[in-house]
This record gives sequence, C-alpha cells and structure tokens, in this order.
Amino acid sequence: MSNQQWHGPQHGPPGPPRQGTPGWQGNPQQGWQGPPPQQPYDAPPRKPNRLPLIIAAVLVAVALIGVGVWFLIRPGDPPPTADPSTPGTSQAADPTPTPTVEKRRVTFEDLPPEVNGWRVKPAGTSGYYITDGRQDPNGADAQINVTGADDDSYSLELAVEGADDPVESSGGRVICVPEDYMGDIACFVDTSTFTLIDVTAAQQDGITLEEVQTVADAIAAKYP
Repeated sequence: MSNQQWHGPQHGPPGPPRQGTPGWQGNPQQGWQGPPPQQPYDAPPRKPNRLPLIIAAVLVAVALIGVGVWFLIRPGDPPPTADPSTPGTSQAADPTPTPTVEKRRVTFEDLPPEVNGWRVKPAGTSGYYITDGRQDPNGADAQINVTGADDDSYSLELAVEGADDPVESSGGRVICVPEDYMGDIACFVDTSTFTLIDVTAAQQDGITLEEVQTVADAIAAKYP
C-alpha cells in the first residue's frame, strides 16, 4: 500500500450554494424551471388575437338577420273573432230623417192656367176658374174657387172628417165630398209644397163634383 493515505470525504463548514447554469433557478417545491420566455431583441410587440371577437360579431349579426326574416315571412295574425254580444258594424245604420220642408199657401201663379176649358183668374192671393157659357143664378160667371189653408196643421184627414161619401183620386192625395161644412162641393188636395188646398164650387152654380175633381187632380199632378 502506498504511503498516500485514503482520504475520505472532507467534512467542514458548508460552502456557498451551488450555482447552476445561468438562467436556471432551483425551486425546492417544483424542481427546476427553464428560463422565462423572452422576445427576440427589437421584435415588434405581439398583437392581441381578435379572431374570437370577429366570430362572436358574425354570430350576432346572423341571429339578428334570422329574427328579421322571421318577422317578414311569418303568417299574419288571424282576424279577431266577433263577439256575438257586441252589435256588428255591418248592421244597417239608422235611416237619416227626411228634413221637414215648411209648406206655404198656394198662389195664383202656382195654378195650372187651364183645365178642360176652365181658365184661371186671379182673386186676391189665389185664384178661381171660369168657363164660357156657365153662369150662376145671378147671371155672373160660375166659379171653381181655389184657396190654401193658413198653416200646415189643417190636414186632409181633418178636412174630410165626418163627411159623407168621400171620393178619392190621385193616389189618395185628392179627396172630394159632395158637401163640405159650408154646403159646397169640395175637393181637398195634399201636396209636398203647399198647405192643404181647398177647391170648391157652390151647388147652385150647377157645377158637378166631377168638374171640381178634375181641377183638383190637375193641381195634384203639377205638384206631386
């Protein structure tokens, strides 16, 4: 054996911690970690990734377009069901009342100028009819007189009330009686223009009811 003595491990105070490769660090819990990532020198900063935002915007736009198309092509709302308890609008409206026209008294200018040879003559505000060859018992012209009622309260029904043997003509707008309350032959004419028209003749003048009625019908035909 050599004179060199075997020297075992030297024991002494601990030396400084062991330095590993630069950039490496020891972590008693996690072990060794590599160096932190570093960008190359003078490299431009990395831009954020906008792809997720673009995809989200496209999805929102597609959803909005789909909603708009659905509103455009969806079927219309069904018509409302009519409530049977509510009157329908198709019901006929109340008839418009016919305006009341104030009637006036008949005048000479309103009368037919001639009826079967009987010619009209003025008498005050109204007139009378005469014909050739017809005289009253005193030798004067026999007359068919025409007058109008003072107001419209005097109706056809009142004029013939209580009269015997009334005769109607002109569709019921002319009613004649052989004798009125004055004892004359009389025809009453109802028109839409005048108050009740009274056409009369004295019985002693020899004028017939038919002649008086002919004048009354001529007036009614002129003023329906």
